[in-house]
Amino acid sequence: MITLFAKAVDGKIAFDDPYKALEAVGKLQGKDIEVTIQKKRSRARFGTSAQLRYYYGVIIILFACDLFQVEKDKLTEQQKHEADQILRMEHFHKDINGFRIARSMKNSLCNTIEREDFFIACRQWCNSHGLWIPTPNETQEFGYNFDREKELAKLEKRTRELTGEIV
Repeated sequence: MITLFAKAVDGKIAFDDPYKALEAVGKLQGKDIEVTIQKKRSRARFGTSAQLRYYYGVIIILFACDLFQVEKDKLTEQQKHEADQILRMEHFHKDINGFRIARSMKNSLCNTIEREDFFIACRQWCNSHGLWIPTPNETQEFGYNFDREKELAKLEKRTRELTGEIV
């Protein structure tokens, strides 16, 4: 059984993930199928709203500011969207018929573990490009004379310690 989520729009079905719908139909080519349409039940959300706030409020903001070299309050919605697409195309995608498609972050299409793995990959990728992204609930106070190179060296040393590399 395959469950797909959609909205009824102007008498037509608009799938939340049209690529998943195409893939499902393709698997059943030439076979008789049964389609049941019902109102979507609300699903409990355990921590996912906090995850999404972290992604859009921390990861996307910091990455977009670095990418476009602007301050947080000067970011446009288009710049945030482009930053989101870059990260999802890099770390959260599906390959369908040779095309790379960014996956959706919606609850119906992505579970909590997949989202957390994606956040870890984003933080590591940004760190490898010189951008530090804090983990959720991580705090760090920066003094007026912040030395980025010194802080990156500390972070690299701590990373090696945690991964068991000789320091």
